[in-house]
Amino acid sequence: MTLEAAAFRRETSLAKDKRLKHWNVLHQFIHEHGGAVVSPPGHKRMRVEVPPDSNLATKLADGGYSVHHHADESRIRLGKFERVTVLEVLLS
Repeated sequence: MTLEAAAFRRETSLAKDKRLKHWNVLHQFIHEHGGAVVSPPGHKRMRVEVPPDSNLATKLADGGYSVHHHADESRIRLGKFERVTVLEVLLS
């Protein structure tokens, strides 16, 4: 492996580590505000399920995140159907 290739691989690894740390902090914030993250850890596109009347999308947008409405779906929780709004948050 050339020195340039090794440097590129290291930068890529550092970027992934930074994104994973950012993902974990954002995951905690979302959980504290009633949302559920349903995408794999560290993924660039974070999928979040929230109740239809949640203001979490506004809070995330106010915090500078790119938030998009992805879908409205149903989930079975505790034996009942519940409506959820699925958001997509783009991480850099």
